[in-house]
Amino acid sequence: MNSKHVFPSKLPASRSVTPGGLASIILVVVAALVLVFLLNRTQHNAVEIRGAAAEIATSGRGINEYTDSILQLNRTNELATSILESAKPLDATLTDINGLASEIDTTVAGIEGSATGIATSARSINSSAATIKGDVTKINEVATDISNSAAGINANAAKILTSASAIERGIKMINGNAAKAAKVVSGILADARGIDTTAVRSDHLAGCIDSGLNGGPKC
Repeated sequence: MNSKHVFPSKLPASRSVTPGGLASIILVVVAALVLVFLLNRTQHNAVEIRGAAAEIATSGRGINEYTDSILQLNRTNELATSILESAKPLDATLTDINGLASEIDTTVAGIEGSATGIATSARSINSSAATIKGDVTKINEVATDISNSAAGINANAAKILTSASAIERGIKMINGNAAKAAKVVSGILADARGIDTTAVRSDHLAGCIDSGLNGGPKC
């Protein structure tokens, strides 16, 4: 191979750089460096902004929770105020309940006194009935003696027996009335016990309401 064809005999003459061209090159290089710096600065700022945005988002969630708590607290205060306003009429109701309870106690005491009197009267009626039965027995004995000793007074004896039968029927009626009186007394006592139970329950409920309104334990 001929070396002349590979290496030229003369190198091309180098071009000279003018001062104006050199300044342009320097300006381009400086502009490129400034652009690279600005890009790096922009990227760094973007990273910082992203971190700050994440912190703001986290703080925002906390603020939302505090806001919800404040709203719930305001709602709770409104409900408490409404409950207090609704509870004000209960004072008068409790006073009425206490008055009714006192009246019921008085009524029950009167009923118990009446029941005692009725029971005493019933025992007295039973005693009188027993006495009347004894008298009837004696009358029957006397009538028998009269019949045996005086046959002529059979008609009178028959009248006496009729009277004795009427007396006996009266005794049975008295016993029936006494039994009815005893049933009435039992009914009155049952009603009195029911009234007393209702009064005790009302007093208990009133105590529960009063305890709850004053912040005490619930029943």
